[in-house]
Amino acid sequence: MDTFNDDRVVESADDSGWTSPASLLNWATLPRLALKLTRACHLPQTEHSQLCALLQYEPAQLCRYLFTLQAALPLTGTITERLQRGHKHLLSRTLICAPRLDELFPAATLPEAEHFLVQHWIESLQCAFLGRAFARVMELPDAEDVFYAGLLYRVGELALLAQEKQDYLALVQGTDPTRRRQQETELYRIDANQLSQRILQQLNLPQWFMDAALFHDQPAERIQSAHPVTRLIHVAHRIVCGDIRRFQDAQRAFRTLLNLDHEHGEMLLESALNQSFDVMESLAVRCPPEWLRQRLLPLPPLDNVASTLDSDLQQLRVERIQIKNILSTTLWLDANADSNGLLQQLQRSAYLLFGSRQLILFRYDDEQQCLRGENPALEDAFETAVTLPLQHKTLVTDCLREQKAVASFHRSSNTLSVIDLELMQYCRRQFLVALPVSDECQKWGCMVLAFDSEILNRYNMWQGALQFFAQQAHQALALRDARRHWQRETAHFERKTYEHRFKRTAHEINNPLSIAQNHLSILLSERQLTDTTREHAAVAVEQIDSASHILQSAIERMHGDIDAVAPVNINELIQDVLYLFSTQDDLETNIVSTLDERLPTIYIDENYLRQVLINLIKNATECCDEGNTVSVITRGQVNLQGRRHVVIQIQDDGPGLPEGMLDALFVDTHSRKPNQQGGMGLTIVKDLVEEMGGLISFQRLEDTQSLFTLYLPVQPNR
Repeated sequence: MDTFNDDRVVESADDSGWTSPASLLNWATLPRLALKLTRACHLPQTEHSQLCALLQYEPAQLCRYLFTLQAALPLTGTITERLQRGHKHLLSRTLICAPRLDELFPAATLPEAEHFLVQHWIESLQCAFLGRAFARVMELPDAEDVFYAGLLYRVGELALLAQEKQDYLALVQGTDPTRRRQQETELYRIDANQLSQRILQQLNLPQWFMDAALFHDQPAERIQSAHPVTRLIHVAHRIVCGDIRRFQDAQRAFRTLLNLDHEHGEMLLESALNQSFDVMESLAVRCPPEWLRQRLLPLPPLDNVASTLDSDLQQLRVERIQIKNILSTTLWLDANADSNGLLQQLQRSAYLLFGSRQLILFRYDDEQQCLRGENPALEDAFETAVTLPLQHKTLVTDCLREQKAVASFHRSSNTLSVIDLELMQYCRRQFLVALPVSDECQKWGCMVLAFDSEILNRYNMWQGALQFFAQQAHQALALRDARRHWQRETAHFERKTYEHRFKRTAHEINNPLSIAQNHLSILLSERQLTDTTREHAAVAVEQIDSASHILQSAIERMHGDIDAVAPVNINELIQDVLYLFSTQDDLETNIVSTLDERLPTIYIDENYLRQVLINLIKNATECCDEGNTVSVITRGQVNLQGRRHVVIQIQDDGPGLPEGMLDALFVDTHSRKPNQQGGMGLTIVKDLVEEMGGLISFQRLEDTQSLFTLYLPVQPNR
């Protein structure tokens, strides 16, 4: 039996190594993966990043390559960063040095060796996916590197297998883990966990990598206060080794060891475990059911295995679980939510169910025969601005026409449209899946999901589940649209009722106004009237005419019959309004004006602006005491939101407004004036200013002075 020499096994944790880098290249590995990597390395167009994506599934190959990189150039940082700094030549050299499995083991022990390697490989892979899923839910900062912690935590067993060959195979068969570690220490003066720790230490990996390798198989009560990664690798290890065989037990381990009371724990486990099955299927690695110790999910039937009742039932169970998860998640969708709220709920559901990084909706326009982006919360967003005619060939339009899922990775880069490439750029992902959002009666539109590279291995198994999710999303969207249609119909009915009542009221008001105006006209025809009386009567006629015009304009605007926007000289309009106040004999407030002669002519509704000015100046004079001053100021142009505006200010030095009224100043029932109607004037002012496309603000100055500022656009608000 080959045993470790003293120069290969060290007892001191301070010693940097247990063996030479050359002997590390003799580790056993999975033959099929090594063959795929070797062939890919010698393809001229294969990128290094693509090779590293394949490399991340094999513990032995990954360790070999990391040691090669370490020898070529001392590297630090995460494993992902180290892999990105490598290149194809070094990886090729690593693979060439790796021996064939049948050269390491005699023919008699080769089946047992392959059994051990496949079982070790699938368990490490499952632990890696589970570890990453747990880390993401726990919001750990190194979630991606935790994947490699789950992959490498048992590399010591591979090293022992490569060095001790058939003797180590005899040791691991039929021996429980605790007894095996004792025998490893007796035979080799080191056990596999300690060996894993030394290897990871040589690779300069973080301390939590080594702790997870050393302590993962400790009893649960001893690691409750350990590093989170140690605890999550412990839970993942117990699942993949079959110690946890029920979802209820897994949920209990979540709560006690990971401090997680996750409502979707079952779905989380199934998603992670299925990802490892997808990788196994893509690499054509056979794993008979008896080799799989994990019992939470059945092993999917292999393609080259004849269909049996047992395998069909297992596949049906997997599909049933997927449907149950989708239904439980989509039940949360709130059809009462606004468009943006429902979109966010769909995005969260897609992430929980499938790991989708982005979700974009496109609504079908039957009249224009096109698809339009649906994201009202972001008016300038790419997916909102884009319009896709159905005759154009894109992932989204093809998906709608063919009513089936379309994936970007099933098409070559040369056949993808510019829109497809722009979507990838917008989502920052190159793997997109377009799904039809429709049923037998209605084509609502399409949904685009963006994924990381994991979807390449998951897509075949999850294609039906993705389409079922899109169907459930369609039900929520259709229900929301029906509710919005009902709300619009109700609002339309209420508006028609309001218009009818308003027209009746306006007609009834116009009758006495016409009578008053006729009597004033008769009065003005009397010759004995003084000039002052005639002037007052003329102002009254003008104001009655203005009131009548306001009522008529409001009626016409309801039907969109007129466009009241016209060129207005603001200074002249202000002088006309101030003249009205100067003719009041009981006015106790001084009104002064400072008007900027350089103001341009603006295009606005003159009657609206006149009404705003009268309300503001009237409020200011009524809130002031005798001897106070109201100032009306116009000044030059300012730029707001890319448009030119002029400024009008109404300021008074009266007693001012209390602090408590400022937050609700433009809301009804907030007037300080005695015997007045609850502050309705300021509410009307705000509505009219916004109707003109402007802004209004209030400010308390020093000495309790009040200042209202109007910002009015120079050009009409089309």
